[in-house]
Amino acid sequence: MFVICSVSQAISYHLNDIKGMALWYDKFGVLGLSPQSVHEAVSYAGSFMLKTVELQQVIDGSMKNFKAFFRWLYVVIQRLSDEPIPAELNKMTQQDLNFVADFLKENFTEEMDGSQTSGFKLERVGQYLKNENLQDPTDNSSNPWTQFVKTSTHVKDSPLLFPVHTHRSLVQMENQLETVINNALFRPSTVIGQSLQCKGIYPLWKDRKHSSSAKDEKVFVPKISQFTVCSDSTTYQYTVFTTKPSPCELLYVARQKANGLSSSSSSELEVIAAKFGQLGPVAEVENKEDVHRCKHHKILDVSFYDEKTLSLLLLEDETDGLTVLAQVPLSALSDTQYRHINSNQSNVVTDGDDIVVVDVAPHVDQMNFRQLEDMKAVSFVVSGTRKVACVLFSSRRRVRLFLMDVEDEDDDDDEEEEQDQSHSNQDISKDGDVDEDEDKENTSLENSGIDG
Repeated sequence: MFVICSVSQAISYHLNDIKGMALWYDKFGVLGLSPQSVHEAVSYAGSFMLKTVELQQVIDGSMKNFKAFFRWLYVVIQRLSDEPIPAELNKMTQQDLNFVADFLKENFTEEMDGSQTSGFKLERVGQYLKNENLQDPTDNSSNPWTQFVKTSTHVKDSPLLFPVHTHRSLVQMENQLETVINNALFRPSTVIGQSLQCKGIYPLWKDRKHSSSAKDEKVFVPKISQFTVCSDSTTYQYTVFTTKPSPCELLYVARQKANGLSSSSSSELEVIAAKFGQLGPVAEVENKEDVHRCKHHKILDVSFYDEKTLSLLLLEDETDGLTVLAQVPLSALSDTQYRHINSNQSNVVTDGDDIVVVDVAPHVDQMNFRQLEDMKAVSFVVSGTRKVACVLFSSRRRVRLFLMDVEDEDDDDDEEEEQDQSHSNQDISKDGDVDEDEDKENTSLENSGIDG
């Protein structure tokens, strides 16, 4: 129910945004939004939200009465059987007796006039999940707010109040909500659809999940990110994607001109592949750090940081390899290395043997990547405007924030604090019996920084 309540609130929030757009005719009138239709959708979304709250209250009340009744019934059975009654169950307050009376009244009502056979019903919750009117609707006549609205003429007719559909089920409300939203957005979808034109279709990769040879492979969740890069002369629409489950070897970068769509050359797509070997420039000084530096990395996740930088979450391809957060400049991919693909080509883009594979790891500056110690990461998101990255742990229960643009002194202080925290947590882990993965995640609780 918590999920349904959250979804209903989100729907109402977005529909109110659309309502504001519909009322701003000078700017959004071209979309064809109807203020009346959007207001109807907003009103019904509010009614749906009220129905979810009503169902939650019914569930809570039913559970409360149900527990009180069977607790009372157990005590009665123990007394009739001359069995000892636990002290915690033998204490019944007046409120508990009221809950028992409510349960009997709601579920064991007997008609004395003969018009209906006696029996019991436990469908107060289930009736909300049927596509029919409620057989036992909730009585809100004694609610002070309901009484106030009924007695006030001005408030009763206010368009700001969400109407309460007492006899409708949650399923009926959901079906009607879908209908009114479709009516409100039908005209804008038509206008927007007519303004779009397909200039080309490019099959990026072939989905092999139905093939017999891929039964044991991991579930493929594609990593895709898009960004528009504007320069003095040309505007490109970049698309970066992977074609295999994470962690994978290659990252494909595709770009297409976003301006001059009327020209024939604009329909051409340019593709290049990137791999990641040893991060950082070629070592000019032989030292211990360079000797033990990982020679190969795999890709966990990718996202655009800004129009000049690509952020990557990498994994060292070795035993107990660490996760690496790296900032890769797009300038590492030379314009002359892109392969041109015409929109008339029916083959899969990434199946071509002539795609150039570039090792961009040497182009990553020493200050633009950082090993994420004491954590196993699975994905991340970045924001170039806020200069932060949020990395999700493999347990999917915790995240860690990284400042991508901090001063060197702050960075050194953070490293010292992390080392102190790591030592203290290692001492704690010696005494506690903690799972290995969770121990790795909990050994560092401090925010870290990476210079971008």
